[in-house]
Amino acid sequence: MRNPTIIALVLLVGCHGDALVSDPEPEPEPEPIPEPDLSGPLYDSTRIVDVSITIAEADWDALRMQTRLASDIFGACPTGPHPNPFTQFHATVSIDGQQLSDVAVRKKGFYGSLDEDKPSLKINTDEYIAGQTFYGRKSLTLNNAKQDPALIKQCLAYQVFAKAGVPASRCNFARVRVNGRDLGFYVNVEAVNKPMLRRHFSDDAGNLYEGALSDFRPAWSLTFDKKTNDSDPDRSDLDAMSAALALPDAEMLAALDPLVDIEEFLDYWAAEVLIGHTDSYSGLANNFLVYDDPATGRFSFLPWGVDNTFQTDSVINGSNAAVAANGLLARRLYLYTPTRDRYLARLRQHLATIWNEDELLAEIDRMAAQVIAPAEQLDRVRQFVRDRRTQITDALAAGPPAWTAPFKPNAKPCFESNGTAGGTFQTTWGTLGAPDVFASGTGTLTGTVQSVPLGSATRIGSASGLDPDSGKPVLQLFGLNPDNTVTVVFVNIDPSSFVPGDVPLGFGGAPTGVFLFTPSTNTFEALGIVSSGSLHLTTASTISGAPIDGVFSLATLQLPF
Repeated sequence: MRNPTIIALVLLVGCHGDALVSDPEPEPEPEPIPEPDLSGPLYDSTRIVDVSITIAEADWDALRMQTRLASDIFGACPTGPHPNPFTQFHATVSIDGQQLSDVAVRKKGFYGSLDEDKPSLKINTDEYIAGQTFYGRKSLTLNNAKQDPALIKQCLAYQVFAKAGVPASRCNFARVRVNGRDLGFYVNVEAVNKPMLRRHFSDDAGNLYEGALSDFRPAWSLTFDKKTNDSDPDRSDLDAMSAALALPDAEMLAALDPLVDIEEFLDYWAAEVLIGHTDSYSGLANNFLVYDDPATGRFSFLPWGVDNTFQTDSVINGSNAAVAANGLLARRLYLYTPTRDRYLARLRQHLATIWNEDELLAEIDRMAAQVIAPAEQLDRVRQFVRDRRTQITDALAAGPPAWTAPFKPNAKPCFESNGTAGGTFQTTWGTLGAPDVFASGTGTLTGTVQSVPLGSATRIGSASGLDPDSGKPVLQLFGLNPDNTVTVVFVNIDPSSFVPGDVPLGFGGAPTGVFLFTPSTNTFEALGIVSSGSLHLTTASTISGAPIDGVFSLATLQLPF
C-alpha cells in the first residue's frame, strides 16, 4: 500500500477525573518520490535508435530458429496462456553507444510475425545484473514488422489510439545489427509494464493481463497471460467480467459499470475500427491488454500487436468499415441498442476530431523519410487514410449496420476440425478484383466446411493477382451458393513458391482461409482456417495474362468465436 495505515491513538485516562491525555499523532510517512522518467529519448519519434547486439554465433542460430508450433495455438483446448517457447541468451548490447554487458536477449512473437532471418526481439538488461538499465528502462521490444511491409503502421496506430485518449505505447524505429550484420529497421515499441502503467495510471500495483485469443467467458479466463502479480492465482476480476456479460441486457450495464470503464472502452473500440485493426479484441479476440486499475477498480483496455492495421480488406465474421464486434464485450454492447448507439456516436466523434487526413499524411511522410520501405506499401497506407472517412460514412448512411455473425458459446477456446475441401482452378494473372469474379476464371469445388456444401455451387469463378497489402501472389475461388451467398477460398502464396509445383497450405505453408460472403449485407464470415493441405500449380506466372491453373485439397478448423 502506498498510504500506510494510521495507528490509532492510545488514550490515557488519569485517576480521579484527571484530564484526557493522548500521545502526539505520529507524522505520516511521506509519499515515495517517483523516479524520474528518463525514457523520453528512447521513444523520441524524430530519431532512430541504434542497437548493436554481440552474441555467440551458436546462440544466435539457436535463438532465431526457435519457433512456436501451430499445435501450441490451434491444437488441443488450452488450459492456460499459450506457452512461450523462447529462451534467454546472454549477449552484450550497445544502445545508442551505451554498452551493456551480460544482457538477456530472446525471440518474441505469437505466430504470424515469427521469422528465422529477422526475428522480433526482446532485450532484458537486468536479467543477470540487478538494476542494470538504459534510459531508466530494463527492457526493449523490437518488432520485425513482418506483417507490416510499410513498416510505419504500428507507430501510426499507437498515435491514433493516444489521440483517442487510450493508454497507448510510445513508438519509433531502431536500426539493429547482430554480430556486425545489419538486420535493417525494426519498430521500437514501449513495452506495457509497470513503468508504462505509471505514465497512464496513478497506481501500478493492479493486475495486467495480455489477451491472445482470449475473451471474457467463464472457462476462458486462464487463457489470459497475467503479466503482473503473476504469483497470485486469483483471477476473480476476470471472472466478474464473465459473470456480468452472461446477464440479460436489462442487468448487464449495471453489473459492468463497477468492473470496466465503458466510456474508455468505447474510445478504444472505435479507434480499433477506425484504423482497420481486425486482428484485435473487437475483430479476433486477440492482441490486447487489460489493466485492473486499483484506483478505480475498473478494467482499462490497452492496444497491442497493431501491425495488421490501415487495410480495409481484412474482414472476419461480418466486420465492415463501421463495426467489428467479435469480442464478447463488444458484441454484447453492440447488440444492445443504447450502447450500440453510444459506440456509433463515438466512432463519428473520432472521425470528426482525431481523424485529420492532412496530419496523418504528413506523419506518414515524416516516418517514410526515416526508414526504407516499399513505396507501393506506403502508398497503400496513404490511400487508406484518404478513403477511410468515406468508407465509414457510407457504411453508416443507411443506419446502424447489422451485426450478423453468429455467437458460438464454446465452453473453451478450441479450434476444432470442421471440414475438408478440394477443387480445381483455371484463371489468368491480373484478374484479382475483377468486376465479375465468375467471368475471370473457372474451376470446381467439392467438400463441406462448417456445414456449407461447397459442391452445391451453381457457378464457380477464380482469380489471381498481387495482394496489395502483403505484396504476395493470391489465388481465389468463388462458389455461388443456391441461397445467393458466395463461398470464397483464399490462398496467399510466397512469391518464391508461385511457380509450377507443389505448395503446402495452412500452418507452415501458404496462409489459407474459407469464407462465406453475404452480398445482401456485404459481410464476410470465416467458415474455417486451413490447418493443412496442398496446392499443385500446373502453370503459374506473374506476367499479365499468364495462365494460372492447378488443383488443391485442404482441411479446416472452426474459429472458437
